[in-house]
Amino acid sequence: MKKLPEPMSWDRAEARKGRFDGKFIIGVLTTGIYCLPSCAARPPRAQNVRLFTTEAEAKAAALRACKRCRPDLYYKGEDENVALFQGLADRVAVAPENFADAPALAKAAGVSLTKLGDLYRDHAHLAPVQWLRRMRVKRAAGELLSGRDKVA
Repeated sequence: MKKLPEPMSWDRAEARKGRFDGKFIIGVLTTGIYCLPSCAARPPRAQNVRLFTTEAEAKAAALRACKRCRPDLYYKGEDENVALFQGLADRVAVAPENFADAPALAKAAGVSLTKLGDLYRDHAHLAPVQWLRRMRVKRAAGELLSGRDKVA
């Protein structure tokens, strides 16, 4: 079994760069979550922290994955941004009328408008509003082509 460091004894700047990701997991007992050492959330007090070597140990301690740094996706080898974009795209494809604008998309994804813009620029190569408009047009065209109703 590998030796874990003392809670919160590491350099925060080095941790934020991802240097310690995969080496240990931070379990915050007061919040009931576990995070990667690079998590951007406010650092917890050392007395509230317990370190784990595996995700299974953290889950066995009744902790859930952080929704900000997504250690569950990290340990599955998935990119959190790809998963976030794909999940949002799937929800919009089913019901684009439920998303009025970019702030509605950001709220549904649980991210800021800036993060949403970065996400769509990287994965759709469009602004979120442009992408949403395309999805609405695609859905409307599909309904027109598949239906027997007259347009007029």
